[in-house]
Amino acid sequence: MAQEERVLRTHLDIIRELVEVLCSEKGINARELDDGKLEYKIADERVLSFLMRKYKMPRYGAEGILSHLFMKGLIEFHQSEHSSVWYWIVIKVSGRDLAKNQKIAEAPPARQALRNYLFSLRDAGRKIDLAEFTGFCRLFTNSLAEEKRYELLAGLSRKYNFSESGEALPEAVLTHTAFDTPFLGNMMLALEEDEETACCNFLDGRLLQLAFFVHDFAEGISLKGDVDFVNKNSAIEKEEEEALELLLSVVSPALAKRIRKATLVVEEVPPIWRRGETPEKASWNGQFFNAVENAGYISRALYEVQAGNIPFGNVFFDQQEKVEYYVKKFESFRAFIEPYLELMQEFREKYKNAPWRKQ
Repeated sequence: MAQEERVLRTHLDIIRELVEVLCSEKGINARELDDGKLEYKIADERVLSFLMRKYKMPRYGAEGILSHLFMKGLIEFHQSEHSSVWYWIVIKVSGRDLAKNQKIAEAPPARQALRNYLFSLRDAGRKIDLAEFTGFCRLFTNSLAEEKRYELLAGLSRKYNFSESGEALPEAVLTHTAFDTPFLGNMMLALEEDEETACCNFLDGRLLQLAFFVHDFAEGISLKGDVDFVNKNSAIEKEEEEALELLLSVVSPALAKRIRKATLVVEEVPPIWRRGETPEKASWNGQFFNAVENAGYISRALYEVQAGNIPFGNVFFDQQEKVEYYVKKFESFRAFIEPYLELMQEFREKYKNAPWRKQ
């Protein structure tokens, strides 16, 4: 199903909720139209209040959703005969569209609220300004906080009874992209600069800082959300690119240009590894970012393995080639990883035939 059709389906989900919740609780009945569709009339303020409660958004965000539904032809605005400032929201929808079994490809609530908001801004030709900024930030951080990382490895820990929760420290995309990676990246950059390493003069610290911060923004917008690194492929990355473009369509052109440049750094190296090649010819910035991300994977795996969630050690297998490459490439990576090389090798020997391997 094309992306636009998936988006339309999620908008039908909003229509269904309006009908099921607002019409049912107020005893509003549908009028059957000549074409077989059902018509519902609901006061606009009631609809706005519902959307603000449901998606925890400011009024202008709810108005943006209504604007988008209107432009998609899913609702109409009819002025009240009693007031020039009071409107009916008129929904004309088929019974098939209201059927629950038609619900597909819906994102989690916070992410869907953000997507609806971004689509409404984009389709109205608006940009995020100072009045929009706080509401946008809450919607975005809520979405990033809702998306959890390492669900595959945590699932293996639960499946093989290493722990009930599967992980000692649940991690959201929000903390990973907004704090963990920027902090680790700065630690590694500082070491390269302090040691005046050979690669130091080739690294663009300002560009890397932005790359650390924005590298997983798309996971808070795309329908798929976070995907474990072992399952990442070009199709998933394409969907994440489309999600990021939705965000960039509602920020200033200057900021969009900078984020696109940082995203090129983020996306440069992973396809090279997937082709079974090493990234010697990639840019220094692209390789360094990938090294930081790899160090983050190892850090999380060490933490969870020490806590008893042994399947997180899959990381020691999956990242072995990258570890061996970056240990020779960057002094900062070597300094952080070298103390654990023997531990990881012993782990691989001990668990190479474990049932949770190659899952």
